[in-house]
Amino acid sequence: GYFQENLGLSLDDYGRIGWIPSTIALDVCFTLGIWTDHRVARRGRSLSVRRNTLIAISFLAPLGICAAWVDSPWLVTAAVTITLSVGQSWLFFVSLLQTDLFPAHVVGTANGLVSACGALLSLVVNIGLGWIVPAVGYAPIFIVSGLLYPVAAIVVWRLVREPMKEFP
Repeated sequence: GYFQENLGLSLDDYGRIGWIPSTIALDVCFTLGIWTDHRVARRGRSLSVRRNTLIAISFLAPLGICAAWVDSPWLVTAAVTITLSVGQSWLFFVSLLQTDLFPAHVVGTANGLVSACGALLSLVVNIGLGWIVPAVGYAPIFIVSGLLYPVAAIVVWRLVREPMKEFP
């Protein structure tokens, strides 16, 4: 992986820091979940609270782009942690947005369709990375992963307005 190929870390060295991004991303999701629940309880309007939180955190993802140009394993870990935290938050908040957007009788279907599309895209991306990384390196991957979240946030901002009252 990147830490071994580009930073020269041994497997032992990577083991000392490799757990950090996932652990912090989990903590970020828990914290944001608790924080948005408190905001919803105080102010109501769960859709706008969760949508706006999702949009705001999305604009942190470009900080992860710097991972491609720094030599410090700690700075790369920090950059990866930021992007992973945003990604995990998206997984968390998209499920919540579905419950806010759709009537109760279609939430399961919406969640299933979104999850299936996400899993399929993940499969395609992972297969593609096997060809892309050797051809062009890791920098384009960091750039795309840092920019997709703000682009997706703009799409959410433009499209997600009000919950559906009825669903055919």
